[in-house]
Amino acid sequence: MEKDGYDSVAHPIGIFDRENKLIGCVRLISAPQPFMIEKEFACLLPQDEPFRKPLNMAEVTRICIKKEYRTILLGSSLTLGHLIYKAIYQWCLMEDTRFLAAVVEKNTTAL
Repeated sequence: MEKDGYDSVAHPIGIFDRENKLIGCVRLISAPQPFMIEKEFACLLPQDEPFRKPLNMAEVTRICIKKEYRTILLGSSLTLGHLIYKAIYQWCLMEDTRFLAAVVEKNTTAL
C-alpha cells in the first residue's frame, strides 16, 4: 500500500496464502543503489565514521507478516518469519550478497 522512490530499484519477496493473498513480504535493495539507512535513517549511524557499503551488500526493509499468521507453524517449528529469513538467505546466495544492513525497532507491545 505504501510506495516510495526505493521501490523502483528494490527486489521484493512475498509469501502468499492458498487464495493468493499476500501474507508476508520483505524488500531488498542492492548496492550501489541508495539505501534508506544512508538518508532517512542516517541519524542512527555513528557520526565518527562513514557508512561502508560494499557492492556485495543489500539493505533489508519492510519485513512484514500479517498479525494472524505470525504464530502459525509450518511443519514442526518453522514460522513465516523463518521462511522470510530463509528467502532472504537464498536471494543473497543467488545475488552473491554477503552483507546485509537493516534498521529494526524493538516492539515492546509484543512482549
